[in-house]
Amino acid sequence: MDFQGTLKSVSTPETITSKAGKTYNKVTFVLNLPQEGAQYPQSIAIETLNDIIINYICNCPIGTALVVRCDVGAREWQGKFFNSLKAWNVTPVQ
Repeated sequence: MDFQGTLKSVSTPETITSKAGKTYNKVTFVLNLPQEGAQYPQSIAIETLNDIIINYICNCPIGTALVVRCDVGAREWQGKFFNSLKAWNVTPVQ
């Protein structure tokens, strides 16, 4: 799924460890999505484990217009479902 918006915020990179003991870097970033006539902009949080994307996002100025390609998924935990958006490609708007 593709999203186009402006970069609103970027979390500090964190290191996570899988059950198998492998470590990954993870960053969550927020995009403001344009909506015509909306009083309040909609935002979405997207995460990535890709080191190239993490480096790019962490060096992008807030307000940069981006196109983000990501996978959409959900998982169940204690009878509740949680959505996740995982970026696999980020490019500046041309």
